[in-house]
Amino acid sequence: GLPLEPVAAPRRGGRCHFDRQYRFLDLGDFGRAGMLYLLSSNEDRKTASSAVMWVVEARVPCTIHLNYRSARHVAEGRQEAWLRAKGFAPNGAL
Repeated sequence: GLPLEPVAAPRRGGRCHFDRQYRFLDLGDFGRAGMLYLLSSNEDRKTASSAVMWVVEARVPCTIHLNYRSARHVAEGRQEAWLRAKGFAPNGAL
């Protein structure tokens, strides 16, 4: 598969993806101490919705945040039912 690497939450100007020159302007509350970011490839966006994109295995309890650009992206991508079925819920704290 394509590269995926947990890294410290990027600062302003940090890379968004391995395969693009996109840079972060602001991570907001995702820039908290101890928060990790999964540096991925933008080409992952071409993964079929019927295929597994990533498998995350953790040896300690953790919280995983899925960051969508907007509620519209979730709705237009018909993600709401899948997210609810997998136990994901909006986090108004971030």
